[in-house]
Amino acid sequence: MPSVEVNRELADRAREQLGDAVKAFLSERTAVDSPLFDVSTKMAYGNYASVRSIPLLMDLVNARLTPEEVGRKLKTPGVPLGLVMNGLGWVLTMGRIQVYKDAGWPEKTDVAVPEDERMAEVFTWWARIMAAYRNDGGLVPGQGGTPETFEILSDETLAPIVETALTDGAFDGDGKLAAGGDIAMLQRSIAELDMFEFVTHAEARDGIHQHGPYRLDDGRVVLFKEFTDLQGRYMPGKSDENRLSVSRVVVALVMRDVRITFDLFAIFTDPENFFDHVEGVAILAGDDLKTISLPELSAIAEASVKAQRNYFLQMAGWDDRTKVTHGGSQYANDFHALLPIAGYTEEEVASLWIEPFEKAATEYYERATGDTRLGAFEHLLGGGEPVTPPFA
Repeated sequence: MPSVEVNRELADRAREQLGDAVKAFLSERTAVDSPLFDVSTKMAYGNYASVRSIPLLMDLVNARLTPEEVGRKLKTPGVPLGLVMNGLGWVLTMGRIQVYKDAGWPEKTDVAVPEDERMAEVFTWWARIMAAYRNDGGLVPGQGGTPETFEILSDETLAPIVETALTDGAFDGDGKLAAGGDIAMLQRSIAELDMFEFVTHAEARDGIHQHGPYRLDDGRVVLFKEFTDLQGRYMPGKSDENRLSVSRVVVALVMRDVRITFDLFAIFTDPENFFDHVEGVAILAGDDLKTISLPELSAIAEASVKAQRNYFLQMAGWDDRTKVTHGGSQYANDFHALLPIAGYTEEEVASLWIEPFEKAATEYYERATGDTRLGAFEHLLGGGEPVTPPFA
């Protein structure tokens, strides 16, 4: 398979910006656990496994597409698991810190770990994709001079969606749509889909992607909220009863007098509850992203409530080991979306990526459940320097 030529300057820039972004993200959170299971241990398990397996993912994708081609293919509404690239940045950063901490870093400065042999290549690959993916050519929102935005769509892609939102999807002065539904229905539907994604992705928001703000000539802005992997094939406990009738939903919101910024994963709006400022909406759903009405979205969201309840009850019955090792399936699922983009079939995704990832992950169970599993979190939250290990 063709390799990615290492660009040391680009790889270091990506490593440093991701390190600062992950540190800032964690510093703003007070907890990463839940009543259901030990999220931090699951994350440690997934991070270890990802550092081991991401080079395989890179090789598989790079065999068919250049990084720039991947970035351009990601620039579309409803791309499966749209947070895949930011998620990759997270696991590469956290996983590297974990394996280095295990080897005695940063107290030892001459540490060399086997997992790092190809990391400069992986970080170069990641950065080249991101630079082609984002409209501004940056890597991480708010880092290295990159704006705190996440604009990825072209004007040509955006224009017809905005037109639909301002015609068929325009709210009247009472917050109602001519085709039925109102702002309250829109807000409730989005909240229900948010919860469905959170629960069915094992208390993570992997299937939720938001991008923008796209500024219109009249001062209004457009925010995209996307719900993908609604018919997930690779998560643990997958079954037809937990899948919705559509594979993905894209909601484009045209708003006035709302300020929107992004960090690595989160979105911040001022005002926080922006729904009173929504003036138009376009809703797309399914494999073909067909335009649907707000009442149709509401029906999809209502169906998700029962499905996520079933999934929650299933997870509540997992034994202690499964509450950790499901992270292998979850993290493999997070990143599988790059493979269909590169032309791999569902069967190839399972055999070439999901199964090898899950198998490799089992090697890290003891490390992920041991006393040092929180080393990366402690290093970042404790102000350890340097933030991430320099490349060997």
